Amino acid sequence: MDMIKRKLRFKRVLIVMDDVNELNQLQKLAGKNDWFGPGSRILITTRDEHLLNGHGVDQIYKAKGLDDIEGLQLLSLRAF
Repeated sequence: MDMIKRKLRFKRVLIVMDDVNELNQLQKLAGKNDWFGPGSRILITTRDEHLLNGHGVDQIYKAKGLDDIEGLQLLSLRAF
């Protein structure tokens, strides 16, 4: 991880972490703000908001779930 921190410290990066379910995943991969250059963004998806709060995430967006009709429409587009 030290090598990653050294190489990315002054670079603006976009990191996407999908389906995070353990706090240590965030701690090891997203670290602290000073690991990445100014303007960097980290997007995290999780079903557990407590993980985000435990890591000190300051902006949380809660996505609206699909209703039954929207879910069927999405399934129809992808499955058939």
